[in-house]
Amino acid sequence: MEHKTSSYRTFGYFINEILKPSVEELFSDINKKYLPSSIVDLSHLYKLLPAYNVQFGVAGEYIVVADVNHYRSDMDCFVPLIEQFHKIYGFYPKYLVADAGYGSYNNYIYCEQKGMEKYMKFPMFKKESTDKKYRDDPFRTVNFKIDEDGISTIINSIA
Repeated sequence: MEHKTSSYRTFGYFINEILKPSVEELFSDINKKYLPSSIVDLSHLYKLLPAYNVQFGVAGEYIVVADVNHYRSDMDCFVPLIEQFHKIYGFYPKYLVADAGYGSYNNYIYCEQKGMEKYMKFPMFKKESTDKKYRDDPFRTVNFKIDEDGISTIINSIA
């Protein structure tokens, strides 16, 4: 299958020329540091040691920003990706859509501070919105009763 569009060439260039060498270097460094060949030679297994997270920001059908970093969680990759976008384009996106993997209090605050309208679910959105037993569980701290002094308590009859 031939891909002649400029967006494919740009993306292919990014993956093959920019990203690949740095990822291979990263794995090589990990192997040298944590798995010295004097102990055991596991260089053929470097793909089993993920130590990077690749993020892409898309506008329409085009990749507008990409970032590679060492965080395991998408939640932690959010701010560096948006800062990379800002560095390239000089502004923050007005509308930001992201899945629940990015939803965290810190990311919500960050969006508010930068004037971005966010469309991110929080990590337990589906469970809390569809699982009535989980949502109404009296032992979840959000369901603790708060007395007139503002102290949250578990009802004695339940405990």
